[in-house]
Amino acid sequence: MHNGYRSDRVRALIRDTQKTPQRERVVWDFREIQRLIAHDVPVLPLWQGKDIVVSRDGIAGTQFLSEGTGMWRLWELDRI
Repeated sequence: MHNGYRSDRVRALIRDTQKTPQRERVVWDFREIQRLIAHDVPVLPLWQGKDIVVSRDGIAGTQFLSEGTGMWRLWELDRI
């Protein structure tokens, strides 16, 4: 995805899903990809009509991330 995230397991799962034309067969792979990424990343901004941020315990500053312009102030994040 060119966003700095690296995981050999996720990369392998994505490659496997790309090889399978029957999309119903990759549902569990996508669930595993989502589970792995949710475990790995400390903050997950959701780009939708609303600015929503999900973070794990120990992350401070998420309330200052959005200014309503679509730009995220990632420098506001800190570890507690």
